[in-house]
Amino acid sequence: MRTCICVSRTYGSKGRETSENMAERLVLPCHDRVLISEAISKGGVDTSVFDRTRTKEADRWLYEHLYDADAIDESGMSPQEMFLNSTKKVIVELAKASDCVFVGRSAAQILKDNYPECRVISVFITATPEDRIAEIMRRWDEGEVAARRRLRKIDGLRKDCFEYYRSDEEAEKDNTWGDPALYDACFNTSLLSKDKIADAIEAIYRKSGD
Repeated sequence: MRTCICVSRTYGSKGRETSENMAERLVLPCHDRVLISEAISKGGVDTSVFDRTRTKEADRWLYEHLYDADAIDESGMSPQEMFLNSTKKVIVELAKASDCVFVGRSAAQILKDNYPECRVISVFITATPEDRIAEIMRRWDEGEVAARRRLRKIDGLRKDCFEYYRSDEEAEKDNTWGDPALYDACFNTSLLSKDKIADAIEAIYRKSGD
């Protein structure tokens, strides 16, 4: 049985760096936004659309007519939905290939719904708002106002992605993105180093294989 560690994280919490450290510790491939997008682009899907427009803002009437004649499987899908549907396919393929770490892209939900044979370890990583803002300011060399705006935008996109893949059963529970009840483990990088977090997740990973 495959085991995949699926990391969801708030923007600016250093979740990607922490995930990479964890994957290196476990000697597992780490599939992040860039690698998944590269795999999707090979299928001819524009991977930039998800950043330009939030899924729920798509004009469904327009896309029903735009894609109806040429792509039956994608009839009625906005470019954002086409990208998300391709993301689902790529994540399942990668999970079937080997144990691995996924960063973002609602991988835990995708695998639970589309590859139930996979053992999923769901992790959420966050940090204090102050530390997140400071990290974004450092990363983008911008002021606090711009950093706060960027944080709200990207966290909003991640929440949209979560809601897109969320099953009807989960939706009925009214669990929202970042709700601790959804994850096997939650970590605060303002309190724990990436090595301490890697230690904890490694223990969970090793135990899951017992």
